[in-house]
Amino acid sequence: MGLTLLKNLDFFLHPLRLATLPVVANAPIVDGNDNTLPLVVFSHGLSGMLDIYSYQTVSLAANGSVVLTLTHTDGSASVVAQPDGKFVPHDNSVIKLCPLENVQYADRRRQQTEYRAQELLKAAEYLMDVKNKRQGGDALAQTLHPYLRRVRSDHTVFMGHSFGGASALTASLRHPGTVKAVIAFDPVVDWMSRDVAQALLLKERMDGLKHGYTDYAGGLDLSEPSKKTLHDQHLLIMNSGDWYNKNW
Repeated sequence: MGLTLLKNLDFFLHPLRLATLPVVANAPIVDGNDNTLPLVVFSHGLSGMLDIYSYQTVSLAANGSVVLTLTHTDGSASVVAQPDGKFVPHDNSVIKLCPLENVQYADRRRQQTEYRAQELLKAAEYLMDVKNKRQGGDALAQTLHPYLRRVRSDHTVFMGHSFGGASALTASLRHPGTVKAVIAFDPVVDWMSRDVAQALLLKERMDGLKHGYTDYAGGLDLSEPSKKTLHDQHLLIMNSGDWYNKNW
């Protein structure tokens, strides 16, 4: 049982009590050939932050990836601590536009998705600049470079859960040359811009599937054929039973 204040968020916090992380702080980097590991850039869900996904991201790292997970600054995170000591709080103004099927609500979320996607792209670009020594004068770059020398320049994966899944898919379409693959867990398709949804939900890809797509929030007319596709990259999209049961 959580604190009274958090009683309605028990489902959200309970997994944190179950996860154990076999982590060694400041462990030396394992020797090996350069350019052998993929880079995974991970995007959190609504009201989340990078710490909540430690179990997944540490598991990815333990199995041979260099993982960057960031807390988004668009107001969708629970709270963001900035380097200057200030905080970006959760933006509660968006939820006031509910219900979820309200087009204004969905449009605000779509704006946030585009913002988040740019953060993913900028983060990946910065890391590759550090790896290739186009950046390197700041303390952060000097800390990162020993890890990034092991990263393959041609193998960046964008990965995310819920809002993060929509953000990863959007980033992939906005700058396809950056991304080798996308992994999305329960992506909120309604919160992606129309061209991104069209590029994912191609008619030839949807025909014959058990689960179709209905424009839940409105504003995503997908009747026009898409000129772009998200299927040039490797895609893994996973939806939970609850996602289907809630008809999301």
